[in-house]
Amino acid sequence: MKMKKKRRNIFSYVILSVWSLIIIGILGWVLMSSFKTNLEIYQTPWAMPAKATLENYHSAWSTMKMSSYFMNSVVIVFASILGCTVISALTSFALTRYEFKGRKALLNLLIFSMSVPSQLLLIPLYDQLLNLGLVNTRTGLILIYIALYFPFSLFVLTGFFRTLPKELEESAIIDGCGEFRMFARIMLPLVQPGLICISVFNFVSIWNEYMLALVFASKQNLRTISLGMYALKDSMMYTSNWGGLFAAIVIMLIPTIIIFLTLQKYVIQGLTLGAVKG
Repeated sequence: MKMKKKRRNIFSYVILSVWSLIIIGILGWVLMSSFKTNLEIYQTPWAMPAKATLENYHSAWSTMKMSSYFMNSVVIVFASILGCTVISALTSFALTRYEFKGRKALLNLLIFSMSVPSQLLLIPLYDQLLNLGLVNTRTGLILIYIALYFPFSLFVLTGFFRTLPKELEESAIIDGCGEFRMFARIMLPLVQPGLICISVFNFVSIWNEYMLALVFASKQNLRTISLGMYALKDSMMYTSNWGGLFAAIVIMLIPTIIIFLTLQKYVIQGLTLGAVKG
């Protein structure tokens, strides 16, 4: 039995190692190609660049308007994450720490909404934003992201708030701490791994999201980086500036890589704490 389990683990490790090497190889090739001229990409696609050039990055950032797409995404993503985190933290705290009629039904309903495909919501959401005059605005897209990523954030944070002992609240109240101060100063720091976990997952999802951005913010001056990348891909059919396209891909990947390398231990801690305690 142990031998069979050991063989199964070895097989899993081999598959994961091969898959990781493939992904690393592709990313390395894209990074290497972003420093090449178009001629080098065609003549020596697998070789290191003879002389690395930053012209592709300058072209992607300025000529291809990646700077505009990048800043749009930064504003929309971070505003969405902030709004979603604040609302989900307050809601999960209220639903797990206070007793009131219909609490469990409301919590189950909110979590159940995670199972509704976003494609089914496109028409009603568009109709509502159209009535509010928020179609093709950053505010409208931010509100959509907050609403759609709220259930996942609530699901994660409720698992953390449930684990906090009631004695903490009672001690804070005895010491004269108000409700909001007790939440902000005592409860919120204790669920920090959960807050970081949902922030990272929401960042990756919203940063790479395409469909909602295409429907609710299709104007050129509002395009996010995912829409911009698709537009750049279409333009390559006529300009063949492949070096610039590879540079644009690297620019799009940099924030995600930096955030994961910086916060990966907090993400793992958040997931494991949620698995054990929630």
